[in-house]
Amino acid sequence: MNCYRCATPLPDNSRFCLSCGADVSGEAAERTQPVDADPELQNELQADLGGDFQIERELGRGGMAVVYLATDVHLGRKVAVKVLPPELTRLASGGLVERFKREARTSATLDHPHVIPIFRVSTGGKLFWYVMKYLEGEALDDLLKREHQLPFARAADILKQTADALAYAHRKNVIHRDVKPANVMLDENGWVTVTDFGIAKALDTSSLTGSGSMIGTPYYMSPEQCSGTKVTGASDQYSLAVMAYQMVGGHLPFTGDTVIEIIKKHCMEPPPPLAVL
Repeated sequence: MNCYRCATPLPDNSRFCLSCGADVSGEAAERTQPVDADPELQNELQADLGGDFQIERELGRGGMAVVYLATDVHLGRKVAVKVLPPELTRLASGGLVERFKREARTSATLDHPHVIPIFRVSTGGKLFWYVMKYLEGEALDDLLKREHQLPFARAADILKQTADALAYAHRKNVIHRDVKPANVMLDENGWVTVTDFGIAKALDTSSLTGSGSMIGTPYYMSPEQCSGTKVTGASDQYSLAVMAYQMVGGHLPFTGDTVIEIIKKHCMEPPPPLAVL
């Protein structure tokens, strides 16, 4: 079986995805099935976008949304359009719609060179979508899968740029809550852009997930996230430190066969010293 959210291959009867942390069992998985290929979606989105943006092709899809490559007709630049398909807006809980709207609103308020910029948000048409900068390059996650370990200077440069983006978000009272290599994009010159503020939480708003809930990716989660308690900017710093450990050490500080095992290590065990690696 594959994870419905990130398509990572999983053992049969898995409870959680060890890559993205998604619940892949029972009713939770049934409520958030992957978006099926829909030839009509592109046509519907193009009609909703009007003549300002011309869709070229699909870039990717996951458990929540589909991303298309498009051209800004007036400015002649490439953009990415992220859209929530209509069938997901009809889910009883409405949680996906609220998360999608919040991702657009949160990202749009963050104006920083290392945070992905949002150009336009849907204004009440048939679909929920937003237009953002098209990033050429690759995710840090893909780079680490290929090279496993990075030289200190390169790791430090990536960390500094990522930390600059997070520090800016924290000054704006926004916590990312899912800092991980898959959400750090690198262009050919090594420029970092932090993406996916879909589960970011503004400090002055209540959480959409409810009290005591756990959000994030288990390999990079802070102890307070693991326990479902209040998070601050320090939680992002912890996740960034896990990322740093992985970049210079060649592997994650904590792994396990289950999400619970990984969470327990984050909460109760010190990370193995990098010197022994």
